[in-house]
This record gives sequence, structure tokens and C-alpha cells, in this order.
Amino acid sequence: FHGIVWAALFLYVGGSEKLPVTLTIFISLLMFIAIVSMFCASIKRVVLWSTLVPSFVFFYVFLESHDIVKQLIGVLVIVLQFYFLVLSRQLHATTYDTLLVRAEKDELIYELEQSKINSDEARKRAEEASHAKSRFLASMSHELRTPLNAIIGFSEVMKTEIFGPIENKNYKEYVTDIHNSGEHLLSLINEILDLSRIEAGRFDLSEEAIFLDEITENCCHLLKIRATNKSIEIIPIFQADLPPVWADERAVRQIVLNLMTNAIKFTPAGGKVTVKIGWTSRGGQYVSIKDTGHGIPEDEIATVLSNFGRGTMAHKSAEEGTGLGLPIVQGLMELHGGTFTLKSKIREGTEVTCTFPETRVLEPMPQLREQRRQSNLRN
Repeated sequence: FHGIVWAALFLYVGGSEKLPVTLTIFISLLMFIAIVSMFCASIKRVVLWSTLVPSFVFFYVFLESHDIVKQLIGVLVIVLQFYFLVLSRQLHATTYDTLLVRAEKDELIYELEQSKINSDEARKRAEEASHAKSRFLASMSHELRTPLNAIIGFSEVMKTEIFGPIENKNYKEYVTDIHNSGEHLLSLINEILDLSRIEAGRFDLSEEAIFLDEITENCCHLLKIRATNKSIEIIPIFQADLPPVWADERAVRQIVLNLMTNAIKFTPAGGKVTVKIGWTSRGGQYVSIKDTGHGIPEDEIATVLSNFGRGTMAHKSAEEGTGLGLPIVQGLMELHGGTFTLKSKIREGTEVTCTFPETRVLEPMPQLREQRRQSNLRN
């Protein structure tokens, strides 16, 4: 319709001999072609039929004229017509590609949203399964420990021959094996239950004012015999006059014992285990345990810190362990709002640092420390 209207206009005024009228028609036609080519490029037929009809009519009318200027203008219109057709074709291709990209983007966004929904559902199911497992193990504490305690107790009675000697040596060896296996199994169950309670959020902290140096010194004393049997030297380095921290004494003792046990376990004979306690730069307190063992490869650190994870050195040395010591330490430090860091180098050793935040450090209380020392002496 637009093409016919413009063609009729050219037929009506095309015979004018005035040059300004001719130039006005020429400029108007170019503006019309340009506007249609740009704004209707997404529909090829609109551009084609709305511009070709007036252009060829314009060309025919001006070509019939005997004025060379009009003839040149008519030829110029045809050239510009093909130019704008090519331009509109490129704009059409660009618009088409843009729509395709937009459609692909929308489809990708939809797929990502669906993947996120599926991932959230899978993670939710995994978390529910993990919590269910943790709640089950945490609630089975009594049912698992009671028969094991009975096995350990009765086997210890038979092992020590309280009610009389065991004449058959094989039976005595079997009783010793039963006792040792029961203790090992109880230790394993205790670690699993502790980790399960931590994961299930059912590990209640019994917090009080404690001194890190006293607890660590007591742990060093407990493990001194084991270290001496392996010819390992324990080197305590404690900063003096450290104030108490607000923490669970049993949890802190378990943290230190787990770390020191690992250090002694994976340190060869003649090595050293350095235990440090002091201030952090932000006003907290830290416990650092460093050994001179074989170290942990960098690519195995994540495995060692995972549940039941054991490094290659543990398998090569055939050391017993469940792989739960470090995860339990991590969980207990998180419950205290602290941090846990592990640094290791091959053939140089491993250093584990547990940091308690400054919010858990109490004001110096020398009387409390003296009272506890006197209480320990009396005990």
C-alpha cells in the first residue's frame, strides 16, 4: 500500500520541470527507503515491495525525461535502492541472530534454573539423609556402648583371672584378643558418635573457665609413655600467665589428645613433637602441635580432613585409625567459634593450629588459677 501511494505520487508530480521539486521528491524517496529498510528489516517482504515499486516508478518517470540531471537522479535511486536492500538484508540477519541468541539464552537460563532446582532438591534429600543418620547414631549411644562395656568388663575379669586361673593358654589369648578388640571397637564407636552428635547439632558444650596450658600439660603427661616407647621427644612451649578461656574442658582435652596422638603416630622414632600455646595477633589464644613426620602431600590434605579419610602414609605405615580424629577436631573448634588450620610439607612434618577467638578469652584471674592448682594437688 505504501509503495503504491508513493508510486502514484511520483506519477503525478514526476513530469514537473522544476529542479527543486525533483530534488524534494528524490530526498523524500530516500528518507522513505531508509526508514523502511531500518525499521522493517525484520520482515523482508515489507522492505522489498514497499520500496521497489516507488523506486522503479521513479526511475521510469525520470528516465523518460530528456533532462540529463533527472536521468542521473533516476539511476542514483536504483543504485541506492539496491544498497538499502543489501543493508536491510544484513540488518535482518543480525536481528535473526540476535533472536536466536536470545532464545538460546532464555533456554539456557531455564535449564540452569531447572538444574538449580534439581540440585537444591538433591542437596536437601542428602542433608535430610545425613541428619537422619546422625540422629540415629546419636540416639544409639546407649544401645551400642552398654553391650561393649559388658564385653570389655567381663573379658578384663577373665584376663586378670580374678576368679581363678585359666589353665588353657589358648583361652587366655582369646580373652586378651576379645578385650583388646572390644576396647578398639568402643573407641571407634565413641568417635563415630561424637562426630554424629556434632553433625546433628546435639553436641552440647559444658562451658567453663579453663586454662589451655594446664589441659595441654596434662595431655602431654598422658601421652609421654607412648612417645617414649617410640623415642619421640615432646617439647612444650607455653607462654606464661595466660588467662583462662571460656570453653568445654572435655572437648578441649579431646582436641589436644587427638592432635597429639596423630603427631606421635606419624612421627618416626627419634623425632620431635612441639606443642605451643600462646596469644594470637587479635587477642585470642592458640594451641599448635607440630611434628617432624613424613608430612602430607598437598593433594591429600582434603582427603585427610574428610570423614574416614586417611592418607597414603597411614596405609604405608599400617597405622591403626578411623580417619575421624581431625574431622572431630574441626567440628569441636567450629562449636567454639574457633578456627582450624593444617600445614604440611613432605619430609618436613605437619603443623596443626587450633585458634580460640578473643571473645572466649576471659580477664586474668590469678586466684582462680591458684585455687585450681591447689585442688589438683589435693586430688
